[in-house]
Amino acid sequence: MSKIIYTASAFFCFPVLQSLVVRHDVKDEDLLRLAKDYPQICHFRNGEGTLIKTNWVLTAAHLGELYVNSRDSADLTIECNGKKYIIEKVFVHPGYIDDTNGVKNDIALIKLTSNVTSVAPAEIYTKKDEVNKLITLIGRGYPGNGLLGEQKEKWDHQTRLATNRIDNIAAEYLQFKFDKPGEKRTTKYEGVSGPGDSGGPAFIDIGRKRYIIGISSHQFATIEIDDNGKKHGGPGQYGSIENYTRVSEYTSWINSLIISN
Repeated sequence: MSKIIYTASAFFCFPVLQSLVVRHDVKDEDLLRLAKDYPQICHFRNGEGTLIKTNWVLTAAHLGELYVNSRDSADLTIECNGKKYIIEKVFVHPGYIDDTNGVKNDIALIKLTSNVTSVAPAEIYTKKDEVNKLITLIGRGYPGNGLLGEQKEKWDHQTRLATNRIDNIAAEYLQFKFDKPGEKRTTKYEGVSGPGDSGGPAFIDIGRKRYIIGISSHQFATIEIDDNGKKHGGPGQYGSIENYTRVSEYTSWINSLIISN
């Protein structure tokens, strides 16, 4: 009888961007086309963020901390809707922790030196009713699928879309599983994030308003070992459990920081 081993794997950023990993039976051209409707995503050198005010970008703490003391112009340049902007200051949540006890308060704010005028910023989702919400994930870099995981050799630097449905709230995180096609909760463009999608958004649209509901933080990879001792699964493959920072938990911190700066 096979057994399940859960391995916690925080998606830290690497020198190249990694993209969303999606179900294996969808058309890639659909993911590329649909992603163009989400200009609120901003691309760092090593990850992603979301425009929430004309000169403020929301991202993960484990990404933001890479730039706190950096003087490298490439590190301090961010791309929003095809244009380059300069990072003025990085604010990592003071309670951010990443150690053997887990990841806590994985959220950061980035202030830009100038305004992004070509994009309507996403709004902060403040309600506590996230479970069962259908979410849209956006990212660019290495494509991949639930059978194989990430596929580095196919990296084309293009932004893609994926969807999922929030299963659970775990402390300050939204959790959702990478379901296989045919499973009850599988969405049309089912997927999860990969390394380098760190800090990227989970969006929901209500009426004509777009909200950021979560921020890509870390993932639990599910590995099955069969009767012959062979391993199946891994990071970015079906069965993985995604953890996105729950934005509604940080409304006061976000608002107070923006007002005071």
